[in-house]
Amino acid sequence: MIDRAALRFVLVGGTVYLFDTATLWALVRLAGFGLAAGTTVAYVAGVLLHFVLSCAFTFADTQASWRRRIGGYLGVLALNYLITLGIVVGMQTYVVDNVVAAKTTAVATTAVTGYLGLRRLAFPQQK
Repeated sequence: MIDRAALRFVLVGGTVYLFDTATLWALVRLAGFGLAAGTTVAYVAGVLLHFVLSCAFTFADTQASWRRRIGGYLGVLALNYLITLGIVVGMQTYVVDNVVAAKTTAVATTAVTGYLGLRRLAFPQQK
């Protein structure tokens, strides 16, 4: 049977993906932000939304302390930020001039490390 938290993670991830990608597109294409700055601002906004939804909905059954939640989340966040920035800037520079395609590739790459890292480090399952 599929873990309910995994299903909620996919739902929250899709919502945050749409928010993050729309924010990135608007910052780069409409507001004139540089690619790295736009990626960073959109990523931070998406992360804040994701953390709130992770605590309230995805992993709501956890008994982990706030210290563990925030510390584990920040560790996973740091890794996924570096992956995201590298993929978005790298694809835009060397592969395709399409920020949405680059962001989508980054999201697909970090989804697995995000779920596994959060489940293990920030929101461990109750025993």
